[in-house]
Amino acid sequence: MADHELTLTFVGYGSIAAAHVRALRELGGVRFDSVVGRRAEATEAFAREWGFAHWTLALEEALARPGVDAVIICSPSDQHAAQAEQALAAGKHALVEIPLAMSLADAERVTALAERAGLRLMVARS
Repeated sequence: MADHELTLTFVGYGSIAAAHVRALRELGGVRFDSVVGRRAEATEAFAREWGFAHWTLALEEALARPGVDAVIICSPSDQHAAQAEQALAAGKHALVEIPLAMSLADAERVTALAERAGLRLMVARS
């Protein structure tokens, strides 16, 4: 990753996302750019509470924002693989909460995409 402040997008706004924000604040060197959610009110409230610069209901919109280095995916499990693929295809590193995917084939596909793109794909267990 870069030697500059890391700019992050979060997908999801539940308790796991909040735990990641707290941990990253303690580490420092990060900027919280966007949070992506499914419900406008909850997404906006999370963004406001945790100091994100932007919120949206569209992952594509967040991925297109300038300067985003990585995406932290804390959404429902059945969305992890597809959202990780979107992030990687947009040239972003990705940290995905467990499970990475709901099938071995999906996990292998996402992993191969990260390898081809030369990007970091990490799986977290909170």
